[in-house]
Amino acid sequence: IKPGGYLGVTAFGGKKGSGSPEERADMVELVKFEVVNHDKNINAENAPKLEPTTAGPTDADEEQKTDMLHESSSFKEHRDESDAIKDLTNMVFKLVMETQ
Repeated sequence: IKPGGYLGVTAFGGKKGSGSPEERADMVELVKFEVVNHDKNINAENAPKLEPTTAGPTDADEEQKTDMLHESSSFKEHRDESDAIKDLTNMVFKLVMETQ
């Protein structure tokens, strides 16, 4: 990890089973988290303390955010088709209303 970096924790519980509404996800409780510094040249205990940042996301950060789940979902093509059908239905409805 680079100096000033952060550690993260992630988990993978396997593939979805039956898909029934009663199916529950596994629960994981992190009881102990130990980090060992193997770099003998660094004495992390005497390292200067970093002040936590309290600033929230900026407008630029908000603009760069993308909903990755929404963009990579297997239903993305279905949503695109549904939106196209909805737009076409609205155009036909307007055309019918204008010609009456």
